Amino acid sequence: MKRPKVQDLKVSAFMASDVVTASPDETIGDVLGKMKKHDIHEIPVMDRKQVAGVVTMRELMRRRSLPPSTKASTVMLSGPELGPTADLPFAAELMITSGFRTLPVIDKKRLVGVLSRTDLVRALVASGSLEGTRVGDIMTPNPQCVAESDKVDHAVRLMQSLGERSVPVVDRNRGPVKEMERYTFDPGFLVVNKGDTVVLKIHALKGSKHVLEIKDFDIPETTINKGEEKTVTFVADKTGTFKFVCTNHTNADKEGPMVGYLHVMGR
Repeated sequence: MKRPKVQDLKVSAFMASDVVTASPDETIGDVLGKMKKHDIHEIPVMDRKQVAGVVTMRELMRRRSLPPSTKASTVMLSGPELGPTADLPFAAELMITSGFRTLPVIDKKRLVGVLSRTDLVRALVASGSLEGTRVGDIMTPNPQCVAESDKVDHAVRLMQSLGERSVPVVDRNRGPVKEMERYTFDPGFLVVNKGDTVVLKIHALKGSKHVLEIKDFDIPETTINKGEEKTVTFVADKTGTFKFVCTNHTNADKEGPMVGYLHVMGR
């Protein structure tokens, strides 16, 4: 069966119709939690069933000094929109020129979906446009990296300037280690191999007192007061996926959230 050409593909065939949204009055702490939970970078803000704007990870990182109680309406941006019958090449060009990773798809003034960069890649695969293409032909040749010995603040500033949630970490020979990623812990999960060094740099957002617990490892509980920032470092003595939580003692038995940076270094 002959594959369709990418220029003949429509937005409606590849957009996601199950859209994660926020309201103008939701806090940016809540929005960050949604981004982490659903692994997305941008969330449409809905006001009376209309798209009022978009909250982007890039903008949140650029304005990271704002308190987590800040309303989404304060940081949302106005961006371009697509119709479901738009051609994918047009959508790709609009995404590139606007700088947005995800575009709302509007039909008769209603939000019917979103189209992301990931959806565009799926379309390229479906059309066979990537067949025979080498990774080296399309990769970023000199990506921005941080070294194991760099300060976390340097990595944070780099991610902020790039508008990214993660950045490659290299060893002293410029070989890859793993990625440092910005997380909202509510709760969080560690994916480690035995012998990995784990570095958690975290700060509490809400409540007057928190206790960080990583029960699967022999690590003392760490108390973190509101506004404080602490670093916890340990070597994993087992392999697997492990949960860690931050109990909010202002509201008993309620977990998180905290925001911070997780760095897992291989042996």
